[in-house]
Amino acid sequence: MKKEKLEKLANEKNYPCVTISMNTNRTYPDNQIDIVVLKILLIEAKERVLKEFGKHLVKVLIEKINNLQSKIDINYNLDSLHIFLSNSTMEIVRSTWPTMKNEVVIAERFAIKPLIKLFNRTEEYLILILSQSFVRLLLAVNDSVVSEIKNDDFPSDNNPPKMEGTEELSNKKQTENQIQEFFNKIDKGLVKVNNQTDLKCVVVSTNDNYNRIIKMADKPNTFMGWTNGNHDNNVNNSIAIDTWKVVNSIQKQNRADAIKEMQEAVG
Repeated sequence: MKKEKLEKLANEKNYPCVTISMNTNRTYPDNQIDIVVLKILLIEAKERVLKEFGKHLVKVLIEKINNLQSKIDINYNLDSLHIFLSNSTMEIVRSTWPTMKNEVVIAERFAIKPLIKLFNRTEEYLILILSQSFVRLLLAVNDSVVSEIKNDDFPSDNNPPKMEGTEELSNKKQTENQIQEFFNKIDKGLVKVNNQTDLKCVVVSTNDNYNRIIKMADKPNTFMGWTNGNHDNNVNNSIAIDTWKVVNSIQKQNRADAIKEMQEAVG
């Protein structure tokens, strides 16, 4: 949850502002009930908006309500879902924290209280997986994967050549150039995503591959760290459990540094 998004939702005054909050499930088959609950809440929201405002004044809003369910993939649900709709806004936020109850709120402003807790306790970041079989880029929140980034650069199954069997000096140099070109391409793809999202990244790879991509990086501070492991056959959230340890460790250190800085300032 980015500060800019939270501020935008908090400052909007656009009657009606529709807030839909509901608890969700992370795994099948429990997440199948999320489809039913969301459908019921959308029907309630539509009926209440039409009854109070009439179709003409909320035509765009009703269209968003009608199309919303098709935009939500339940396979990426976390512990709650928060939807913010108005004639000019549509935001969908997944949270790792349960909500008090499933409800529809219609008011002059969005009901953002659940997001304040989310903002204070969560970290959104990228996971770059460099395995022997593929390269993937995931979007994660804390210890859960929210979605996979799919564009011209990711995912990729074009892996770097191995140094084994390249004993001749000319072959070694050619192979090393190909490896550098591979990591340079991956880094440039990551920089594009970082420029769009401002999100930092944890790498899942061998130590050697992590050092290589750091060496090639145009923006080294984009990388938060790395974790080792072969995740070729693991589910997304198994990966996120490992990467979250890296991110959480950084958070704890940042909090400790902030406390130390305050204490030194006080004297």
